[in-house]
Amino acid sequence: MAQSLTSQQNVWLEARSIRGESTTLIDQLFNRLDGMYPQRWRSAFADTNAIRNWREAWADALADERITPQQVADAVRACRRKYDWPPSLTEFLKLCSPPVDHEAAFREAVEQMRQRDNGTDKWSSPAVYWAAVEFGSWELRQASWDRAKARWTRILDEQLAKGELPPVPPRMD
Repeated sequence: MAQSLTSQQNVWLEARSIRGESTTLIDQLFNRLDGMYPQRWRSAFADTNAIRNWREAWADALADERITPQQVADAVRACRRKYDWPPSLTEFLKLCSPPVDHEAAFREAVEQMRQRDNGTDKWSSPAVYWAAVEFGSWELRQASWDRAKARWTRILDEQLAKGELPPVPPRMD
């Protein structure tokens, strides 16, 4: 059986000082969901063991999926719009990583590579930038979505699968 990530280093379970109190990211998430779904959330936990099981399962899943705190914050906001009841772990993970719109990312890459010429580029994600670099600036400017679709999709998916990527570097003259 695979060893639980909770027994290894897991950023979601590391104690940190937030507003002068020591807490963890997973406890912050628990508290946020408790605040959003006060009666419905707490009723799912019969005892402290149930809360501990929730913490370990969700922390492991968030770490396994390489979910960032920003993705969790975005998912919490999406919960308010989407769910009247607290989400399951799988529902929450889907909110953390919404499906990629490859065509929109391609169009962004084409436009931002043009903007990069004068230093005014603004990228939604390092993955889109690094996919654009790998695809090639000249090729981006020449290709239509229909011709580029298969190659662009493969390259962007490869970049996204890497997880943490270097930030978009400043433009060099």
